Amino acid sequence: MYIFRNYISSLNIGYRVFSAWQYKIRQRGKKYYVYKVEKDSKGNVSERYIDPLDKIIETYLSREGVGCPHSGAGGI
Repeated sequence: MYIFRNYISSLNIGYRVFSAWQYKIRQRGKKYYVYKVEKDSKGNVSERYIDPLDKIIETYLSREGVGCPHSGAGGI
C-alpha cells in the first residue's frame, strides 16, 4: 500500500481545489495559487488570480509581524 500511495502522489494527475469564503486555492504540482471568486449582477461567476500562496503568506508575515512578541502595558 505504501509503494502504491507514493506512486499515485508522484503522478501529476491534475490539481486540487480548496475553497474558503470567496477564495479558491488551486494546487499545481507542489505550488498553491490563490484566486478570488467574483459574481456579477447577472449571476455569472469568474475567478481572478491573486498570487501564489507562499508570496501572500510572506507578505502577511512581514506586515503583521506575526511571531514577534508584542510590547504593551503589562509586557504583553
